[in-house]
Amino acid sequence: MNKEKLHGLIEKEQSNICQMFIYKEGIEVYSKRNVWFCDPQDVGTAGYGLCFSAADMAGIGLLCLNKGCCGDEQVISSQWIEEMTKPQIITGGKYRNLLYGYLWWIINAEKNIYAAIGNCGNVLYIDPENSLVISITSWFKPSVFDRIDFIEETIKPFILEGD
Repeated sequence: MNKEKLHGLIEKEQSNICQMFIYKEGIEVYSKRNVWFCDPQDVGTAGYGLCFSAADMAGIGLLCLNKGCCGDEQVISSQWIEEMTKPQIITGGKYRNLLYGYLWWIINAEKNIYAAIGNCGNVLYIDPENSLVISITSWFKPSVFDRIDFIEETIKPFILEGD
C-alpha cells in the first residue's frame, strides 16, 4: 500500500479530519496526527485548531513543568514559561471569572496551576506543586470547563492518592 497516495486521497476528500488511524490485519497502515486547521487560503488558524495526541500534549506539558528544559537543554526560556502563565485578563462569568494568560487558563493563580483548554475536549493541565501533567483528548459537554472539573475532582485525587 502506498501511504503517500492514501494520505493525498484523504487530504483531498477530508482535509478537516484531525486524527485518523487505519489498521489492516492489526498493522497500522496509515496515521494522521498533529495537524493545524487552516482557513480557505491555507493559512493556519490562530488560537485554535491545533490537534495533538494526548501523548504529544503531555510532552509539551512536561516542557512547561520543567520550565522550558528538555533533559539538560533549555528549549524555551524559563522567563517565557512564567510570562505566558501570568494573568493578562480576568474573564467574565461565562468563563467562571478565571484568569487568562497568553493562551493559557490560570486555574489556580496561588498554586500556579494552569491549562490549555481547546475545542473538542483537548486539555493540557499542569500542576507544578504536585509535579503533575494531565493531557486529555475527548469530548465533554456542556461546558469546556467540565474537563477541568473532571480532572480536579476525579483524576487528580485518584493519582495523588497513591503518593
